[in-house]
Amino acid sequence: MLKLKQITLLLLSVCVAPSALALSIPTASPVSHHMQTVNYASNNVFQVTAYRGRVTEITFSAAEKVEQVVTGFSEGWEIITHGNHVFIKARSTEGTTTTTSTDSNGQVQTQKNSVTVQPTPNRWHTNLLVNTNLHSYAFNLKLGWGNSGLRHNTYQLVFQYPEQEAALLLAQRKAQQEKDQQASQLKSIANTRLSSMNANYTMQVGDNSHVIAPVQAYDNGRFTYFSFAPNSPIPAIFVETGTGQEELVNQAINPTHPSTVIVHRVAKQWVLRLGQEVVGINNTGYGLLTVNQQSGTSLPNTVRVMK
Repeated sequence: MLKLKQITLLLLSVCVAPSALALSIPTASPVSHHMQTVNYASNNVFQVTAYRGRVTEITFSAAEKVEQVVTGFSEGWEIITHGNHVFIKARSTEGTTTTTSTDSNGQVQTQKNSVTVQPTPNRWHTNLLVNTNLHSYAFNLKLGWGNSGLRHNTYQLVFQYPEQEAALLLAQRKAQQEKDQQASQLKSIANTRLSSMNANYTMQVGDNSHVIAPVQAYDNGRFTYFSFAPNSPIPAIFVETGTGQEELVNQAINPTHPSTVIVHRVAKQWVLRLGQEVVGINNTGYGLLTVNQQSGTSLPNTVRVMK
């Protein structure tokens, strides 16, 4: 009488295989049924059909890394992970047979023998769970059989992510629109007449620091501009707070005049640094330039947009 402990465990795992969730059947390539794709959706179970003697590869997005793989019948499946790939192959397992006989004295003798059990569809049918750094996946893992199983055998299953790709494309378009809008605003400000600006600035140049000293500094009540000599290095720009501390500010290059840096604020005191070089700048006209309270700017025909 054949007694296989491993197979008993397998049958139990089949009984608890996921069935309540939706089963997603991959789409076969028009060139080869073995090359398949499927759209990712959370809470779905994905079908994978392996075949004895062949390896199946599952490929997730390039941004993912496989962290954990668990199957309901680990004795019958060889699983290898690498980056965003999982490789699966059915393998034989070991079982035991029990034989009984009666000796010359009428005593019953029992003997156990090891046997190799080859993969078969019913016994090797189980589930497969994969966790990556981004998603969790559930698979219905079955072993194909005969010509039909060979035809539907999954050589490679590639996941696609249409919802994520659409969201990424939308974010890229929005970022580009904001970038274009900012460039347009900077260009408009850059073309404004200098007579609309406050150019009452003085500076103190540190030892050996003339190379980073701006040739011109001015503001329009909302933005501050520092113009440097052509080909001179652009230093980091800090605003000096009321407590005497220095705070690094964001800066952008004027698209019309590459030697001019635009800072999106106005301050009374600035500090420019590059390595050991330092330049202090005072805005002696701070607070004297009238800013229109409705448009948020001192420039004619411009409106500050709040986000």
